[in-house]
Amino acid sequence: MIPIRVVFKNNDDKLLKIDELIEAKRQMIQNKQQNIGKIAKQNKFLEGVKNDYSNYNNIIMKQKQDQIQALELINKYVTDLKSTEQISTQTIEEAKNDQFKIMNEIKSIRQNLEGIVKSNNL
Repeated sequence: MIPIRVVFKNNDDKLLKIDELIEAKRQMIQNKQQNIGKIAKQNKFLEGVKNDYSNYNNIIMKQKQDQIQALELINKYVTDLKSTEQISTQTIEEAKNDQFKIMNEIKSIRQNLEGIVKSNNL
């Protein structure tokens, strides 16, 4: 495989590219798991490989659930922080922005988790 060198304008571009690569890898793994599941029905030898992929997906699902719990805890902290009257208006606005980002990340992780669950049911 030939390494690809890409020049990014800022960190957001880098993060978007990394997210795209992660999503592509996740899709590849899901597709491989589905294919192995189909082939395993025909070949008992692949049952162990299928189980390995299943275990891997279980680990990924647990990590995603842990991420959601952590982000929800941070979100609660930001909500509590906003409710205290000891912080400035600017800090409240920053907290609202942070909370919006956290909620979007939770939504994204939940969608990924749903995709993993769906692929396991095929």
